[in-house]
Amino acid sequence: MKKSAPSRIVNVSSQAHEGRNAELQLEDFKLSEEKFDAFQRYAQSKLAQVVFTKELSRRLEGTGVTVYALHPGVVSSDIWRNLEVLKKPYIQPFVMLVMFLFFKDCKQGAQTSIYCSVAEELEGVSGLYYSDCKVKEVNKLAKDPGLAKKLWDVSERITGESWKD
Repeated sequence: MKKSAPSRIVNVSSQAHEGRNAELQLEDFKLSEEKFDAFQRYAQSKLAQVVFTKELSRRLEGTGVTVYALHPGVVSSDIWRNLEVLKKPYIQPFVMLVMFLFFKDCKQGAQTSIYCSVAEELEGVSGLYYSDCKVKEVNKLAKDPGLAKKLWDVSERITGESWKD
């Protein structure tokens, strides 16, 4: 990425990173089944993406590589195919109607990703979080440089890879 600068890294996260379930548990990755909460883990993973984006941006400062995190919106796509509520024939029509009325279609959902990838006005801007092609506020945990460093260190330990400038 540095060799092809100016270049951009775009991380697709979610507004779920903002919620009350969003906290980073960096020590307990293998919760037992009875403790597992899928939405909580989803929110945590999305918070980790935003924290990672900020730390990666800091590490790439001055290289010509910019980094962005974004929420694409709630998109009506095949991603919902395994949602338990859609397997209930008496609820499925109602859920499908709600999705049709309130969710973005795939083209609409792609707009913020495209914006962060190519918008000229973002040249030189890095480490921010976007939704609907606008900068949005992040969870206060995403602003904690100590947490970002800890996440980075845990990631290096787990992957066996280390940051090389």
